[in-house]
Amino acid sequence: MSLSHPRPAFAFSANILGQLEAAGTPYFEGCIAMPGNRAHIKSMPGFRPAVIATAIDVESPYVEVVLGERCDLDATVQLRTRDNAVIDVHLFGDLMITTEAVTTALQGGRSIISSARFTFRTGDWRYMALALQDRTFLGEGVLFWGEDGHLYVRYAVNEVSGGN
Repeated sequence: MSLSHPRPAFAFSANILGQLEAAGTPYFEGCIAMPGNRAHIKSMPGFRPAVIATAIDVESPYVEVVLGERCDLDATVQLRTRDNAVIDVHLFGDLMITTEAVTTALQGGRSIISSARFTFRTGDWRYMALALQDRTFLGEGVLFWGEDGHLYVRYAVNEVSGGN
């Protein structure tokens, strides 16, 4: 089923790690998110299933970022919901972090740095019953500086097609 208009679904935020943050160098690689309370997902009001979850594992072995260059984003984030379900979220898209985007974030602004497709997998019947894995989600990511002093990307994600 296609939706006539994209429907706000959830916000996904992840801490950006690497040498960029640690040393200010123009090159970093590895994980894009840190397990724990610095990577999470939260459903928008009215979206079902209502999900609030925190990352427990992140896999992004092929994500390599060079400032000012477009890179492929291919990451899987394993999340644990408040009701103890485990959901895998796969992000696939592009990412481009520029010096200007980092400067804007440091000054309190936000810059669009990414677009991604989000897919879900879970073995938990509560979420399978709502066909989360059969729906299509697209998001746009902005770079911002968090209150904890770390650099984040936050995706505003919309559902563009629903399950059967």
